Amino acid sequence: MKSIVLAIDIDDDFGKKAKVKGPVIGEKKVIEAATKLALADPEDADANAAFKAVKVYRDMKKKGRDVEVAILTGHKDLGIVSSQRIAQQLESLLSSVNANSVILVTDGVADEVILPLIETRLSLEAVDMVYVKQAKELEKTYFVLLEKLRDPTYAKTIFGIPAILLILLSLMYIFAIPWQFLGFLVGTYLLVKGFGFEDKIYEFVASSIEVHENIRFLLGLVLMLFFLTAVGISYISYVDAINSGLSQIMAYMNSIDVFINFLGLFLVLLMLFRIMYHYFSHNIFRMLSSVSSLISVLATFLLLKIVFSWVLTTKLGPLYFYFGDVVQYTIGIVVVSYIFYRYIDGLKKNLLNTTDMG
Repeated sequence: MKSIVLAIDIDDDFGKKAKVKGPVIGEKKVIEAATKLALADPEDADANAAFKAVKVYRDMKKKGRDVEVAILTGHKDLGIVSSQRIAQQLESLLSSVNANSVILVTDGVADEVILPLIETRLSLEAVDMVYVKQAKELEKTYFVLLEKLRDPTYAKTIFGIPAILLILLSLMYIFAIPWQFLGFLVGTYLLVKGFGFEDKIYEFVASSIEVHENIRFLLGLVLMLFFLTAVGISYISYVDAINSGLSQIMAYMNSIDVFINFLGLFLVLLMLFRIMYHYFSHNIFRMLSSVSSLISVLATFLLLKIVFSWVLTTKLGPLYFYFGDVVQYTIGIVVVSYIFYRYIDGLKKNLLNTTDMG
């Protein structure tokens, strides 16, 4: 049974630095290629791996083994391109050397990426690791980070969020916007991500209209524009409050109140649109579910509005909105909302019973 002692240069340092093309087959050619690479870059670990492959080859020769030594080179673009090139060179190697097993000599985790590819053609006899110049974990970390950066999901987070922050900082500087608004936006984003509100909001908005995915994307874009508009008008409200002589904290509270009004308006319009959609689709059950959701949305934003009105009127003017009023209105809204919710829930159950009987 013939074996191949194989060194793999996954990122093609042999080609880039020493102008050596793979596959390189035979002891003499491997030594020449490794020498060229070592002279071009004495610190390159692939040259050491090639020399180690020669050493393993000679040791096995002394033991009477039928063995050959070779180098395969990949591509500077790691991933599919590199793996395809190595696969092509492996086919060329096996057409020249009739081997059954392989001893892989590797300088780190990078070459281990193509182990499954090698094992589809040859039986893996052993893996010999070469540690030179850099620690194994350091190289492993490098390649893990490199792969993550190639993943669009991670790339959006790693590059997208800093880009958005830089744009916001630039706009704030240009328009003299206080840094607290950036803190508000970032804090809102972290709150949404941290508690998983992002998926719930998307599901709520997307399920409001059962149409093609492109329309849902358009709806998401409208939501984003509406949000940015609400932030802009809230900032204008903040500036007006400051110019009218209010304290900074009251100006903040006033701007948040305006923002909540806009958000509530959008959600109410969305829910009304959802109710109309289900009504004209003759889906009464879902229409009643949408009515229940609308009641919940209205109750929530009415409570928020009452709290902010109490804070603002207490601090800004005559105490015509007392804490007792807040408690009474809160209890009233909760009770009325509960009654409406139970009524709608009863209609839904009756509808289900009627459907089952039919």
